[in-house]
Amino acid sequence: MVTTVAQALRIVADLPVESCSILVDAYATFWDSAFEPSVAEAAPRIAGYQVSDFALPLPAPEPMNGRLFPGDGEIDLVAMTQAVRRAGFTGPTEVEIFNDDIWRLPLDVIVKRTVDSFTRHLAQPLAEAEMTGPLELGRQSDSNHSSPRAVDR
Repeated sequence: MVTTVAQALRIVADLPVESCSILVDAYATFWDSAFEPSVAEAAPRIAGYQVSDFALPLPAPEPMNGRLFPGDGEIDLVAMTQAVRRAGFTGPTEVEIFNDDIWRLPLDVIVKRTVDSFTRHLAQPLAEAEMTGPLELGRQSDSNHSSPRAVDR
Protein backbone atom coordinates (compact mmCIF):
# COMPACT_ATOMS: atom_id res chain seq x y z
CA MET A 1 0.00 0.00 0.00
CA VAL A 2 1.25 3.47 -0.87
CA THR A 3 0.66 5.88 2.03
CA THR A 4 2.75 8.93 1.14
CA VAL A 5 3.07 11.12 -1.91
CA ALA A 6 6.85 10.59 -1.73
CA GLN A 7 6.35 6.80 -2.01
CA ALA A 8 4.16 7.28 -5.07
CA LEU A 9 6.81 9.52 -6.63
CA ARG A 10 9.51 6.89 -6.04
CA ILE A 11 7.37 4.26 -7.75
CA VAL A 12 6.80 6.35 -10.88
CA ALA A 13 10.15 8.16 -10.96
CA ASP A 14 11.47 6.32 -14.03
CA LEU A 15 8.26 6.67 -16.02
CA PRO A 16 7.44 9.64 -18.26
CA VAL A 17 5.33 12.32 -16.57
CA GLU A 18 3.01 12.50 -19.57
CA SER A 19 2.10 8.81 -19.26
CA CYS A 20 2.09 8.17 -15.52
CA SER A 21 0.46 10.33 -12.89
CA ILE A 22 -0.62 10.00 -9.26
CA LEU A 23 -3.81 10.51 -7.31
CA VAL A 24 -3.52 12.22 -3.93
CA ASP A 25 -5.81 10.59 -1.36
CA ALA A 26 -6.29 12.69 1.79
CA TYR A 27 -7.33 9.66 3.87
CA ALA A 28 -4.14 7.75 3.02
CA THR A 29 -1.74 10.68 3.36
CA PHE A 30 -3.09 13.09 6.00
CA TRP A 31 -0.69 11.84 8.67
CA ASP A 32 2.42 12.47 6.53
CA SER A 33 4.61 15.23 8.01
CA ALA A 34 6.25 15.70 4.58
CA PHE A 35 2.91 16.04 2.75
CA GLU A 36 3.31 19.66 1.67
CA PRO A 37 6.82 19.43 0.17
CA SER A 38 5.99 16.06 -1.41
CA VAL A 39 2.86 17.47 -3.04
CA ALA A 40 4.87 20.43 -4.34
CA GLU A 41 7.40 18.01 -5.85
CA ALA A 42 4.61 15.90 -7.32
CA ALA A 43 2.90 18.87 -8.98
CA PRO A 44 3.34 17.82 -12.63
CA ARG A 45 2.12 14.29 -11.86
CA ILE A 46 -1.02 15.04 -9.83
CA ALA A 47 -3.99 13.82 -11.86
CA GLY A 48 -6.58 13.60 -9.10
CA TYR A 49 -7.36 14.51 -5.51
CA GLN A 50 -9.74 12.63 -3.19
CA VAL A 51 -11.04 13.62 0.23
CA SER A 52 -12.82 11.86 3.06
CA ASP A 53 -12.43 12.09 6.80
CA PHE A 54 -10.96 9.88 9.52
CA ALA A 55 -11.74 9.09 13.15
CA LEU A 56 -10.79 6.37 15.58
CA PRO A 57 -11.59 3.62 16.18
CA LEU A 58 -11.23 2.24 12.67
CA PRO A 59 -13.58 -0.60 11.77
CA ALA A 60 -12.35 -4.17 11.86
CA PRO A 61 -11.57 -6.23 9.91
CA GLU A 62 -11.30 -3.63 7.11
CA PRO A 63 -9.87 -0.30 8.34
CA MET A 64 -10.12 1.25 4.87
CA ASN A 65 -13.90 1.18 5.32
CA GLY A 66 -13.67 3.81 8.05
CA ARG A 67 -13.83 6.78 5.71
CA LEU A 68 -16.25 9.48 6.77
CA PHE A 69 -17.97 12.50 5.26
CA PRO A 70 -15.75 15.63 5.18
CA GLY A 71 -15.93 17.35 8.57
CA ASP A 72 -16.98 14.24 10.50
CA GLY A 73 -13.44 13.41 11.61
CA GLU A 74 -10.02 14.83 12.31
CA ILE A 75 -8.36 15.55 8.94
CA ASP A 76 -7.61 19.20 8.22
CA LEU A 77 -8.98 18.95 4.69
CA VAL A 78 -8.85 22.70 4.10
CA ALA A 79 -5.08 22.93 4.67
CA MET A 80 -4.44 19.74 2.67
CA THR A 81 -6.54 21.00 -0.22
CA GLN A 82 -4.75 24.35 -0.16
CA ALA A 83 -1.41 22.52 -0.41
CA VAL A 84 -2.64 20.51 -3.40
CA ARG A 85 -3.95 23.68 -5.07
CA ARG A 86 -0.68 25.56 -4.39
CA ALA A 87 1.10 22.73 -6.17
CA GLY A 88 -0.91 23.67 -9.24
CA PHE A 89 -3.65 21.03 -9.31
CA THR A 90 -6.83 22.63 -10.65
CA GLY A 91 -8.94 19.55 -11.27
CA PRO A 92 -11.97 18.46 -9.30
CA THR A 93 -11.85 17.40 -5.67
CA GLU A 94 -13.56 14.02 -5.36
CA VAL A 95 -15.25 12.73 -2.22
CA GLU A 96 -14.44 9.03 -1.75
CA ILE A 97 -16.18 7.28 1.11
CA PHE A 98 -15.71 3.61 1.91
CA ASN A 99 -17.95 2.93 4.88
CA ASP A 100 -20.42 0.07 5.28
CA ASP A 101 -22.69 2.09 7.60
CA ILE A 102 -22.88 4.99 5.16
CA TRP A 103 -23.44 2.64 2.20
CA ARG A 104 -26.53 1.24 3.96
CA LEU A 105 -28.19 4.69 3.82
CA PRO A 106 -30.55 5.57 0.96
CA LEU A 107 -28.67 6.99 -2.02
CA ASP A 108 -30.43 10.36 -1.86
CA VAL A 109 -29.35 10.73 1.79
CA ILE A 110 -25.74 9.88 0.92
CA VAL A 111 -25.69 12.42 -1.92
CA LYS A 112 -27.25 15.17 0.23
CA ARG A 113 -24.88 14.55 3.15
CA THR A 114 -21.88 14.46 0.79
CA VAL A 115 -22.81 17.76 -0.85
CA ASP A 116 -23.68 19.42 2.48
CA SER A 117 -20.51 18.27 4.26
CA PHE A 118 -18.29 19.14 1.30
CA THR A 119 -19.81 22.61 1.06
CA ARG A 120 -19.72 23.33 4.81
CA HIS A 121 -16.33 21.84 5.64
CA LEU A 122 -14.35 22.40 2.44
CA ALA A 123 -15.84 24.70 -0.22
CA GLN A 124 -16.93 27.52 2.11
CA PRO A 125 -13.75 27.52 4.24
CA LEU A 126 -11.60 27.48 1.08
CA ALA A 127 -13.49 30.48 -0.29
CA GLU A 128 -13.03 32.31 3.04
CA ALA A 129 -9.33 31.38 3.14
CA GLU A 130 -8.81 32.97 -0.27
CA MET A 131 -9.61 36.26 1.43
CA THR A 132 -7.51 35.69 4.56
CA GLY A 133 -4.59 33.57 3.31
CA PRO A 134 -3.67 29.88 3.42
CA LEU A 135 -3.71 27.69 6.51
CA GLU A 136 -0.66 25.72 7.50
CA LEU A 137 -0.93 21.96 7.72
CA GLY A 138 -1.38 20.85 11.29
CA ARG A 139 -3.50 23.88 12.22
CA GLN A 140 -7.14 22.88 12.45
CA SER A 141 -9.38 25.03 10.27
CA ASP A 142 -12.30 26.78 11.95
CA SER A 143 -14.72 24.88 9.70
CA ASN A 144 -13.98 21.63 11.50
CA HIS A 145 -14.64 23.00 14.98
CA SER A 146 -18.36 22.43 14.55
CA SER A 147 -17.79 18.72 14.06
CA PRO A 148 -18.49 16.67 17.17
CA ARG A 149 -15.38 14.56 16.51
CA ALA A 150 -13.01 17.35 15.52
CA VAL A 151 -9.94 17.91 17.65
CA ASP A 152 -8.10 21.11 18.46
CA ARG A 153 -4.42 20.98 17.69
